[in-house]
Amino acid sequence: MFRVSGIIMTVLLSVNFLLAQSVSLSGTVKKTGGTAGIQGVKVTLAKLPALSTVTDATGAFSIAGDVSTLWQTPQASRLNYSLAGNSLIISPLPLAAIGKVELYSSDGRQIAFTPFHGNASGKLRVGFPELGSGITMLRITINDETVTRSIVRLGNALYIKNASTGIGTYGDFNLTKQAAAAAVDTLIASKTGYKEARVAVDSYNKQGVAITLDSLSTTCPELKLPAISAITYSNKKHPGPWDFKYMNLPRVTTKAQWECRRQEIWQMAQDYLYGHLPPKCEVTGTVSGGKITAKCSYNGKSVDVSVTANGSGEILVLDFGAGAPKPSNARSASVSGATFLSNAKSLYGTTDMGIVMASAWGVGRIIDALEQNPDCGISAKKIMVTGCSTNGKQAMGAGVFEPRVALCVPVESGCAGTCSWRVSSEYGHGNSNTDCQDITHLETNWTGTVTDNTWEKGNPTIDKLPFDQGELMALRAPGALLQVDNGKEQYKWLCNRGNTAAAQGCHWIYKALGVENNFGFIQPDPGHTHCSWPSSITPDATKFYDKFLNGKTDVNTKVFICNKESVETSKWFDFGTGKDQWDTTTVLQ
Repeated sequence: MFRVSGIIMTVLLSVNFLLAQSVSLSGTVKKTGGTAGIQGVKVTLAKLPALSTVTDATGAFSIAGDVSTLWQTPQASRLNYSLAGNSLIISPLPLAAIGKVELYSSDGRQIAFTPFHGNASGKLRVGFPELGSGITMLRITINDETVTRSIVRLGNALYIKNASTGIGTYGDFNLTKQAAAAAVDTLIASKTGYKEARVAVDSYNKQGVAITLDSLSTTCPELKLPAISAITYSNKKHPGPWDFKYMNLPRVTTKAQWECRRQEIWQMAQDYLYGHLPPKCEVTGTVSGGKITAKCSYNGKSVDVSVTANGSGEILVLDFGAGAPKPSNARSASVSGATFLSNAKSLYGTTDMGIVMASAWGVGRIIDALEQNPDCGISAKKIMVTGCSTNGKQAMGAGVFEPRVALCVPVESGCAGTCSWRVSSEYGHGNSNTDCQDITHLETNWTGTVTDNTWEKGNPTIDKLPFDQGELMALRAPGALLQVDNGKEQYKWLCNRGNTAAAQGCHWIYKALGVENNFGFIQPDPGHTHCSWPSSITPDATKFYDKFLNGKTDVNTKVFICNKESVETSKWFDFGTGKDQWDTTTVLQ
């Protein structure tokens, strides 16, 4: 037997480099929710930026040309593999190569995941974690071909195990086609005034590619909000979403205008309820095993924000407690808004945010750490937050005020979570099972210190709040939000009617933005106890997991289920096109 570390293994790989492969891509670029094409959009291939074009007057584009060094049909070519310490080195690696290196323990648990692209040097170095004794499975995928081998540690020595030659210095890596075709490249569409869009393509010969662009916000006026005591707005029903309360702008009719209105609601939520997100700190992120740590530094102080993830897979569920069941292919980590608030106070010295806003701050730092470690096996773009009851309030805040969260699932969160402030005030003034819990009877510091001696003391009354929770939750749009309530009348403090009203308002805004199915509301039939997840709603939750965490685009996530006793639409909404009215037929362009 020979030690592998430091020894080059010459491997036979099925690959071919075509000197001239044709590219033929065409399609249209339109505004999200619109039917007309957008002229003057630059469309480029991510890996082949020399091949680009600009859309014509109808929004149509066509990219044609030749490209070299594309992986194609099998032909003998040699790649050298070597193990140097805890690193795998592959060379020569073509520039157009796309792949990943994975390590699995003997029980099938993924312990490392590293995606890669070819580079100009022609050499790739992939670092491994420290491997334990015994067998570790190595899987190498390049484009849509893969091979699996075993790495064996005996004492301090590493060996590679080959079925025909046993343990030794090298083996025959015969790559085989995968069943599913991988994306070969990404089309990038960009134009001033619009958010950049990226669409993956699985072939360089494809027609009818549809790309949609969202408008960037227009220049919004400087927002100066009055103190809570100086608010003159008053409305016992839900404030209309399309009229600005403090910006001197016309009624919202476009997505660009909504961005300004969104900024207004965002600022009001911080000034009037939840407190302010602190200044940005400098983050140094590390991921070791399942521990994710964000070392946050600000003005000479530092604090570690950390969580421990259990399980395997790219998806990470940050569970504030007793939330929705995690997807079967996800890791999970317990988190606490109170701990995040303590971290923030240690770092900044003081803060006016409460536990709900602190939940968003802490989750944001965990995402920062993951973004700095893209090869750690956990995707920063596949984060789900959830929690039930008091923990549901924290999950709601984390999802609304940290837009990088992929899926937010607050469960039975009640007042300060997904319940309308106005409805809970109407039926509230208590915190027992006989009343809706309302803002005057919150059991802890959910909202920030900005609410001290104001709303929580009933002065002013809640009808002066210039927004309500449906508008606040809609700040997540187009991000995915699944709101779950408890339909059992026994739990009056959860306020069924308030949760339903907030869900209605949020749904109408998502619908106007053209992303109706990115929001769901489920108020299951009575019969389950508080924070016990009913199996009857798992299929709907699974659809949200599949679409927004697993990337399955053909999943129907349209769901709005509520008990008829909780619906009081006309009591809480004025409909029409007048000022501060709800026009549920609005489609923002």
